[in-house]
Amino acid sequence: MVKMVALDLDGTLLEASGMIAQTTLEQLAKISEGGCKIAIATGRPYIRTLDPLKKNHLYPQGSFPQFLICEERDVYELGEHGYVDWESNQATLEEERSHLSLSHRLLSQLEKIAPTLEFAINNAYSQTSRGFVETYFVYPHEALEAFEVLTDLAEGTPLKVTRNSRNVCLRSRKVGKGLTLKRVADYCSLGLSEVLAVGDSHNDLEMLISGVVSATTNNADEMIKEVVKQTGGLISSLDRSLGVGQIIQRVVGTGE
Repeated sequence: MVKMVALDLDGTLLEASGMIAQTTLEQLAKISEGGCKIAIATGRPYIRTLDPLKKNHLYPQGSFPQFLICEERDVYELGEHGYVDWESNQATLEEERSHLSLSHRLLSQLEKIAPTLEFAINNAYSQTSRGFVETYFVYPHEALEAFEVLTDLAEGTPLKVTRNSRNVCLRSRKVGKGLTLKRVADYCSLGLSEVLAVGDSHNDLEMLISGVVSATTNNADEMIKEVVKQTGGLISSLDRSLGVGQIIQRVVGTGE
């Protein structure tokens, strides 16, 4: 029985407009009232995670989501007066910051191996405040090439490489949506088999193969669809927010 639902935001729960389908909001409210925990699992920073919650009237007046996983590593828990960050957030940030120099060395090697690839890098302030290096490519196929090269370069180091469409990030192997979701599940005394996780892109991969009930939407990357299929998960016939609603109704049930 599913007792927690973890949802990626961009490309999954949110429409391109930033809105959540009303029917999906109603389903989330219903399962939350029934005791099912709702968690957002996103690569967005905390402040940017609040934006769509405010837009969809889930914050500050909402009773869910009960947990926010931001930057794929930081946990915020809904309290009486808003979200409270976990004490462990600072330690995971420092863990990532400790590998910034290594990230730049790997990028220097990428430029030598694939000199035709053009990319921008998040600025020094962003690297320090967020804790990691993020690169931006013009075309998805260039991001994929860089991802493959950097993955080889990062083998045997404390870093891993994640990709989301045209963005490629160098992250600590000690963080990620899957690892953080397990911490939240443990905190709630839940096994991962009691968690439904829905995501659409490569940075959701570790979460989807972590032992959860996996699912994805019709608009997801083909690689993610194939992984979900291999794990026996559900692929909705609808895109984004409506697809999430379809998944919730079929896996969790809303009594409709």
